[in-house]
Amino acid sequence: MSLLTKSLKRELLLCLSFLSFTLLAQRGPGGVSLEVAGDSDCKMWCDAGELVLGDGDPVAAWPDISLSADVNTPTQTAVVSQPTYRSAAAESINGNPVLRFLPAQFLQLLSSDDINDQGPYTQRTTFLAFRTGTDITTRQMLWEQGGTVRGLNVYIFDGYLYFGGYDVAGGDPDGTPAWPFTFTRVPVDPSTPYVVTHVFEGPLGATTGTISGFLNGQSFQALNPGVGEGDPAGNVGSLWTHPNPPGLGAINGDSYNELGPIGGGTGSQPFLGDMAEFIAYDELLNDAERIIVENYLGAKYFADLVVNDYFDWQLTHGDEVIGVGRFSGATNLHNVSQGRNVFQIEAPTADFADVDDDFFLVGHNDADITSWTVTDAPNLGINTQRIAREWKVDHTGDVGDVTFTVINQLSINENELENLSVYPNPVQNFVTIDYAGSYSYSIIDATGKVVMNGQENGKAEVSMEALAPGMYIIELVDGDKISKLSLIKE
Repeated sequence: MSLLTKSLKRELLLCLSFLSFTLLAQRGPGGVSLEVAGDSDCKMWCDAGELVLGDGDPVAAWPDISLSADVNTPTQTAVVSQPTYRSAAAESINGNPVLRFLPAQFLQLLSSDDINDQGPYTQRTTFLAFRTGTDITTRQMLWEQGGTVRGLNVYIFDGYLYFGGYDVAGGDPDGTPAWPFTFTRVPVDPSTPYVVTHVFEGPLGATTGTISGFLNGQSFQALNPGVGEGDPAGNVGSLWTHPNPPGLGAINGDSYNELGPIGGGTGSQPFLGDMAEFIAYDELLNDAERIIVENYLGAKYFADLVVNDYFDWQLTHGDEVIGVGRFSGATNLHNVSQGRNVFQIEAPTADFADVDDDFFLVGHNDADITSWTVTDAPNLGINTQRIAREWKVDHTGDVGDVTFTVINQLSINENELENLSVYPNPVQNFVTIDYAGSYSYSIIDATGKVVMNGQENGKAEVSMEALAPGMYIIELVDGDKISKLSLIKE
């Protein structure tokens, strides 16, 4: 554990001889999420960089890597409609792979409690990192949840990006009156990468809420002021259950737009561009949290954050940016962050007590975390090494002392599985799980990525032959009991 003082703005090199680490809360995008009792408020997180495919391969499923109890993975069984994975330098966004949806590809989701199947829903914060195609005039649906009665959507038409919502039925059990389709919009350019944020806030029993948007960190209202333009869309209420399965990259079933209901059918109004990342929370992130996630996406995809760009190292160290900070007001802050990193950063809440616009962000250079080097190691590399990956930090304002914590002993959940044995450790090829009961297991690498998972009943051998040497976490779950153990693969 070490403290980095408030004057810090330099390169961070973690010099470690051995790492074992815990799975902590705030492991969502940018280190923004809350994991409690096997669930997360980040309900869906799809990152094209998590796919292991070749350039030009079809994408049958885009795995949901959120830690939500429900798995919200969009899929496509029809080969002709599967998006294309593009990772070649000329096709990627800042070296990061994308899913190409044109000419008419799309993905479908099953209805789930997280998204649409157990209303009422009063809050949503949704992020998309995408690149428009050459055509921004044709109607194109990037995301939609709902049918011809109620739902939310994101679409392009006639040079504008629209964020919409509607509940035209009324009389729902949530007690909220009907509210017509409403939208906020902003102009977009062709062949341009964007990071956008759709914010839905609909109170129960009233229509006093709003739908608002941000494009590259700046509000639609600032970019395109006016009622019926970029101002937040008003007269919004809560959303009751809308069980039409959601669509990503086209309409899945039915939807709605500024002209009325859309009944064109599944696959209609396809997105004619590329998508790199999709993130959905079931709550209203505060401004500090939203800005940190936007910096995570902006640094990664080199989108030009017009305002609130708090990380200067995106060109060389723009991977897996996490952060803490305060934007406006004592409750509008985020003070613990981990993301997919092997450490956690934390700033005491008291240090944010009376100063706004304070942020501290960390990103890395995507070097191999399992390799070692003597370059820049302590003692000139004599009898010392450090991991090859480098992190750089940036700060704005005065966040006080920031604590970086790498856990040397794995933290075991208090409600752990009893009479469990996992051996051998270190592992060469197979690991044995000895437990009298049914359970699920996940093997997680040093970046936080789930590399293997499965279901077993009783004693089982699990092959780790295909995994690279290094350190892993094995997480075992039986109902509400969870055990997390460190494993070394030789």
